[in-house]
Amino acid sequence: MSIDNNQVNLFHEKIFLWWKGNKRKLPWRENITPYKVLVSEFMLQQTQVSRVIPKFQSFVQNLQGLKELAACDTPSLLKYWSGLGYNRRALYLRSAAKAVLNDPTITLHPEELLKIKGIGDYTAHSIPIFTHNIDTVTIDTNIRKVLIHEGFANLEAKPRDLKKVALTLLPKGRSRDWHNALMDYAGQNLRNFKLLQKKQPKFLGSKREVRGNIIKHLLRVKSLNLDELKKRVGTNFMVVDQVIQDLVSEGFITKVGNQYQITK
Repeated sequence: MSIDNNQVNLFHEKIFLWWKGNKRKLPWRENITPYKVLVSEFMLQQTQVSRVIPKFQSFVQNLQGLKELAACDTPSLLKYWSGLGYNRRALYLRSAAKAVLNDPTITLHPEELLKIKGIGDYTAHSIPIFTHNIDTVTIDTNIRKVLIHEGFANLEAKPRDLKKVALTLLPKGRSRDWHNALMDYAGQNLRNFKLLQKKQPKFLGSKREVRGNIIKHLLRVKSLNLDELKKRVGTNFMVVDQVIQDLVSEGFITKVGNQYQITK
């Protein structure tokens, strides 16, 4: 669809005027640093803002910068991450911190960030936007909602088409504010605006639940043998066996003798 300058200007006025009186106060938006942006973006993957806020505050109090995060041992890291789920994100976050310490300029370049495990297209663009106010765009569910609700796209629009529209609408020099404003606008005004989405996989009784329980018990008790783990997790023993094998192969846990423990 064709978008003229008048439509763009009116849209900017509408969103920024609303945002002026309704912007959310979020801890990662205060005294912005690459570290805060990196932590928040990993935490916000598949997790609601309300759940992330207290975990973010606690995390950055315990690990106060990239160096502390990069040097953190796995048991401590998982302890600080506990409650957010998808524990792989914590390990990916630590790897990302090491990469940024090695070359701080990568936070400017989406194509370089995409080379880091755990960073997809959205995060690769959001980090330069929120860290450096780079004039690029990123699309999450909330931004997609706004574009569709305001008539700039339709439900069938493909990601590349949404990006073209978003680039047309981007106010140059205000990328950070713009993305924050769009997310806040959707979060507060479009909660009931439904998009066609795949259902989230069932959690209770799933491998994901078993993984979380195993990690939780090993953080509490330090080390357990297989029988003790199965007794504590209390579910299908074949599933526990498979999940333990997965966790060992992924480097989350280590077998020492007949005992399993969090890899240090």
